[in-house]
Amino acid sequence: MGAISRLTKILGRNEPIPAKKSENRIRFEGDFETYDAALAACAGSEGYESTSAVDRYIRRNAEVTADPAAAIAGATEQVLRFMAAFSLATPIDGIYQVYDYGGGYGAIYELFRHIYPEKRFKWTIIEVPALVARAAEMGASDEKIFSTDLHQGPYSFGISSGTLQCLPDPIDGLRKMEEAQAQVTMVNRFPILGSLNRDRLTAQHVPASYFEASFPAWFFAKDWADRMKVLGEPIARWDSPGDTTEIDGEVIRYQAFLFKAA
Repeated sequence: MGAISRLTKILGRNEPIPAKKSENRIRFEGDFETYDAALAACAGSEGYESTSAVDRYIRRNAEVTADPAAAIAGATEQVLRFMAAFSLATPIDGIYQVYDYGGGYGAIYELFRHIYPEKRFKWTIIEVPALVARAAEMGASDEKIFSTDLHQGPYSFGISSGTLQCLPDPIDGLRKMEEAQAQVTMVNRFPILGSLNRDRLTAQHVPASYFEASFPAWFFAKDWADRMKVLGEPIARWDSPGDTTEIDGEVIRYQAFLFKAA
């Protein structure tokens, strides 16, 4: 069995995923014609730009950096899949150049530098301005970089986890990922629904147990599986471990995709 075949077998292994408890579930409502209409339904919430959201990222960064082994143990399935995808990437001039689109405080970076202490990284986390403004509180350095823009590569490894669905224009976000020219790209926690013939724009309401906020969020039509092929050859597709949500009474399993540039 070849390396890619073995990788596909590992990544494609799916386990039963229970729905999250209702009191902690993120809610999605509506079917809006425009982004502005969805934004209006969020009643002025700052979403990921809110102080409570940024404060939560800063707390999580402190927790993970204090005990990365515990963080890895708590998300073993996800971490193994990131490691399997990363195994296809190669360094550029001795450094693994990584973009992490919507990477929050840099969770994957913090875990990877614990798992791979011998490797050199230049890990760029693309995030909202309010979070980037407080990058120093999340350990920003010459190796862990925060930016509001995804710049053209090349990159060894590209990550987009739960990100495209939060953008006003997901197609533009995908175009930026294409232009970034990553050897390997992992699109994780992606809400693609085979039952949709068009993208659906909703208002997402996050409970206080995470950080209390509302913001527009997309559910994507089935043609996105083909649209994303601009990122490279599809290597694997699987259910994102532990990631489910509910809309209109239906439990949805988020998807993940792996692409390798030609």
